[in-house]
Amino acid sequence: MKKSIILLILMLVLTAAIILASIQYDAMITRKDAANGDGYEPPVIFQEQEEDRDGEQKIPAPAFRLYDKDGNEVPISEFSGKPIVLTFWSSWNEVSKEQMPLFQEKFDAMGQEIHFLMVNMTTGQETVEAATAFLDGTEYTFPVYFDTGSPSAAQGFGVQSLPSTYFISADGYRIKEVHGAIDAETLQAGIDLIK
Repeated sequence: MKKSIILLILMLVLTAAIILASIQYDAMITRKDAANGDGYEPPVIFQEQEEDRDGEQKIPAPAFRLYDKDGNEVPISEFSGKPIVLTFWSSWNEVSKEQMPLFQEKFDAMGQEIHFLMVNMTTGQETVEAATAFLDGTEYTFPVYFDTGSPSAAQGFGVQSLPSTYFISADGYRIKEVHGAIDAETLQAGIDLIK
């Protein structure tokens, strides 16, 4: 009985130590990113959190950096003033590839009034070259960007799975998000919320 209690206490202490180490590591990475000396400060085009008409908190979209296939930073200011459909995808993810025709259809129909940002999650096993090779074999015309910055846009949005789609209002608030496959009805419902 005493051994069980001692073992339980040791497990609790070990768990607490792991949690504290994780928190300290995250804080250290954040400080390192802030002090990395590249002089980057995200543009302030997104609003502070405020309440909507129903008194619920509106969640501002994080500021983020995107890059074109040549590695040039695309100014976030290019996307202000219009609603945004932001999708994180990868060329190795079958669900991401399967839903691309749906996004192309909506881009063709609404690309003048809504920004469609197809953001390749260029980390881990994905590369700009692999994503570009996949796209070269298609007829997609929607804009594609690459998440090669540090910190990544995916980190800012808390992406945990692919694909992940975020619907952002013209004034910069996250209105809805969908993780995993998205169908035509769900995509249209999200668009209707931000138009």
